[in-house]
Amino acid sequence: MAYVCQFGVNSFPSEPMMKNLVSARRSLGLYQHHDGITGTAKDFVVVDCGKKLLKAIMDLKRMIVECAYLLMVSDRKSYSYQELMSVFNIDEYRMSHDSMPEKIVLRLSNQPQCLS
Repeated sequence: MAYVCQFGVNSFPSEPMMKNLVSARRSLGLYQHHDGITGTAKDFVVVDCGKKLLKAIMDLKRMIVECAYLLMVSDRKSYSYQELMSVFNIDEYRMSHDSMPEKIVLRLSNQPQCLS
């Protein structure tokens, strides 16, 4: 956030990113609740917790990508946030809270590509 203020980047989504960060912290707190740790939670509670954690993970990955992109742009004033488009992907992808993670395969070519 210091870079956003220092360089006057008006298009950085500070408020939504902060809301996602707070939500992720709450989801982690819920996950660390006694029933989750001991394994005594009911099935519907486990599913709900899994969904909240997956959403938190995906939101935080999006935040990491946006912050990294802002830091990599040579002219920070030219930075623009595209809600539905990601500049790059990190790590892995999960379809649902109970699915196995899928690695992201990079296809190399001489032509530039946009990730969606």
